[in-house]
Amino acid sequence: MSYVIKVTHDDSLRRLTLEKQPGAPGGLTFAQLEAQVRELFELPASTKLKLTYVDSDDDVVTMRNDVDLKDACVGQRLNPLRLKAVLVQKEPVPKPAQKQDSSAAAAGNSNRSAAPAVADVNQPVHHGITCDGCRTAPIIGHRYQSKIRPNYDLCSNCLAKVGNRSGEFVLADPPADAATQATLQRMRQQQELANLQSMIYYNEAANSIAVEGARACARLAGGYDRRYW
Repeated sequence: MSYVIKVTHDDSLRRLTLEKQPGAPGGLTFAQLEAQVRELFELPASTKLKLTYVDSDDDVVTMRNDVDLKDACVGQRLNPLRLKAVLVQKEPVPKPAQKQDSSAAAAGNSNRSAAPAVADVNQPVHHGITCDGCRTAPIIGHRYQSKIRPNYDLCSNCLAKVGNRSGEFVLADPPADAATQATLQRMRQQQELANLQSMIYYNEAANSIAVEGARACARLAGGYDRRYW
């Protein structure tokens, strides 16, 4: 009596015919079966191979060793034994640093979503004020209020992202004492001076452009007008 093992891999089918019963004493072992399957389909030895079959109860069983092979061929008397060979992709092992970084990042995200940040006792808390940049409420730390857009506030982090070159935002922290109030006053004066200097610069630039434009027009017209020289 001959014993038949049919193996499928992807869209290919191969057939093994054996004289002795696989799994029985003197018969084909699981290691030999796996080696022959690799040879039939030219599968490299470095890959991980998974062999499965459908048992007598119509359940898909994974064959891993000689015991499983004996159970299929001797115990259940499956002849032919129909196997399906599948290559299992090995998952890359992350480096310890990567695992540590991902764990720290996950822990940081979990902490941020689980509980709000605890405010520093030395930082002001602006109750009832929401940052219009990141929607944090209340604003903890410095609050910057827009002079152009009504009811528009930013926290210090959002102001650092967008910048304040135009001088739109001013510090709006509640003064804690006379020294703080004086500091805020100096900051406002410095900001107003910077705004004035910017305005003067832009006016001078606009006048210079207007004069140069008038000169260019006069030269194009071919005339000579001393008002532009």
